[in-house]
Amino acid sequence: MNKNIIKNTMITFSFIVSALAVTSVCTSCQENDPPQDDNISVIDAETSTETESGTESTTEISAETIITTTEESTETESETTTTETAVSIELMTTSTIPTTTAIDYQEISVPMGTQAEVTKPPVTEYEVPPEQYMTTRSTEAPTEPPVTTEPPTAGTYVGSSPNSDFYQSRLAIAGDSIAYGFNAYGYIPNTHNIATESLSMWNRDYFTFSTGMGLVDTVEYVNPEILYMSLGMNDVNMSTPEEFAEEYKSTIYEIRNRVPDIYIVVAGITPVTDTSGFVSNETIRAFNTALENMVGEIYSNHVYYFDAYSIVADPETLELRSECTGGDGIHLVSSCYYEFLNALYDMLDSTPVKSNIEKTELGLQ
Repeated sequence: MNKNIIKNTMITFSFIVSALAVTSVCTSCQENDPPQDDNISVIDAETSTETESGTESTTEISAETIITTTEESTETESETTTTETAVSIELMTTSTIPTTTAIDYQEISVPMGTQAEVTKPPVTEYEVPPEQYMTTRSTEAPTEPPVTTEPPTAGTYVGSSPNSDFYQSRLAIAGDSIAYGFNAYGYIPNTHNIATESLSMWNRDYFTFSTGMGLVDTVEYVNPEILYMSLGMNDVNMSTPEEFAEEYKSTIYEIRNRVPDIYIVVAGITPVTDTSGFVSNETIRAFNTALENMVGEIYSNHVYYFDAYSIVADPETLELRSECTGGDGIHLVSSCYYEFLNALYDMLDSTPVKSNIEKTELGLQ
């Protein structure tokens, strides 16, 4: 009996000791568990010595404190970054950009003078039907001009018209390298030449002449009473006939706004030989048709169309006549310019140009 009591007492005591041991282990495990929120640092050692309720209160305060500290740290880092960036910019500014000399960049451009706004000038009524002012293409062979062994000198009047000297002394030529032939072969003086190679309607604002000015400004400066314009060979591969004619019309209006009493002759583009390969004569004729229509739309006795194409074209093939080519199938020899002037003066005789110029010179209009 006594043995059983002692045995039971020993078992009970052993059970209590085991329970206390398990409780001790669990308590130890709880104290070593990591914080549930990995973003919050471990609380200070002094805070953990408080009571259980105090520890919970202190934990909340400490978390707020830690979060606040984190925000302040972020702001500080931002300020630091901003400061570093500013320093970096300052260093770059002082190290890479010269401060001793200020560079003044100026745009380089060709002087073009002053360009007035383009407006349609007042149209003077025709005194005779306008069709009398326009030449038409003919299939008849042109009359062969007299053969000249030497080009004429400036001031030499050519043509069968009795008014040749009147027209030629008042004539200026504007245009491209084909137009330049009038001056190159001595038909007009240098002071009446407003032509140069490569000039076209699409690039005319990029060229200057001996005056140091552009096309329209130079025409105004020379102030001719008759202006023969010959452009287009440099446009036929760069634009359409309609675009070309529209730009041509705008240029005519601009010139007439500057020089209201001027008489403008719009020359057709001359043909090329069948071996030139530069452009087809069909294309040239399309551009000329657009030019002729444009002059008809302007409908002014100050503007005329001149069919230069037919004067130097073979009447059968409509190609540039072989005796007219200067060797490249495009440019012309001296005798062709004699033909132009001879036909031009005859055409002007059928217009009131001479009588109107005389009235203007006498102050009668």
